[in-house]
Amino acid sequence: IGEVILNKVAKNVQKYVMLCGLPGLTANDQFTVLLDDIDPETAILIAEKVSKGVEKLRFVSSKIGAKLTSIILSHGIAQHQ
Repeated sequence: IGEVILNKVAKNVQKYVMLCGLPGLTANDQFTVLLDDIDPETAILIAEKVSKGVEKLRFVSSKIGAKLTSIILSHGIAQHQ
């Protein structure tokens, strides 16, 4: 189930940053998005849109038909010059 959820979240993250960034899975359950030449304010807006998009995802167990809890992302911004 975890892999299915991670894959669906990854596709959702990619959808939001496809034109302006490079998403990647950097740890077991952590995503990093590299944004080239984006100011911090815009990066924050992108991160918020990604979080809201992921929160809208719904997961249902195919074995028992039970609705699984929503996924909530936390995000932070770091800038490298």
